[in-house]
Amino acid sequence: PGGMGKTTTMERFLEQFGDSHASSKISFNGCTTSQSLQEFLDSKIQRRQGRTYGAENSKKLNVFVDDLSLPKDNEHGEQPCMELLRQLIEDSGQYNLDKPGEWKSILDVSVCAAMRQNDTADRVSARLQRHFITFGMLPPSAEAFSTIFSSVLELYFADERAAAASKEALATLHRLVPITRELLAALKTRLRPTASTWHYEFNLRSIASVFQGIVQCPASALQ
Repeated sequence: PGGMGKTTTMERFLEQFGDSHASSKISFNGCTTSQSLQEFLDSKIQRRQGRTYGAENSKKLNVFVDDLSLPKDNEHGEQPCMELLRQLIEDSGQYNLDKPGEWKSILDVSVCAAMRQNDTADRVSARLQRHFITFGMLPPSAEAFSTIFSSVLELYFADERAAAASKEALATLHRLVPITRELLAALKTRLRPTASTWHYEFNLRSIASVFQGIVQCPASALQ
């Protein structure tokens, strides 16, 4: 599902490789084409020798593809973006856009990706999926949900901030988290996305925005 922290988790994972690796992220959408993907890849590599390319300073390149399943199929039902990625993984290279027919070998490249488990996920071909190890991220449990957002509120209303808020406002804080969790469950049940209401998507990110708004409010204004 969306809002589970897939992108943030991957970005933090890639940070741990340090200076020996170069990491680059591209976010796919419905308008992403194979040409835009190849131009992105070309911008992240440089010539090493002959027709051999790689990341600058002989580093290893980690390419993170976000929302892998979003690019649309072309008029022939093919998936150019995903086939280009598969070619990069399998054959370690791609053809030169400036010199048709010339092969560019690209060394020391790893590809990782994130996507939602929804109807678009079926468009990712098995030919590409077989190159990945797949991990699923589940929504947090009710206990984890309460721990996360209760900690945020407790940290914000500590010490002098608590003194500035009214006693009545502070007394309701412990009820905000379970009420918000129940509201999220009701919204996901009653307001489902359709072709005309595609923006009806409520997830953990939506709830985070609620509590972000609360902590941005001056404590003296909470009465």
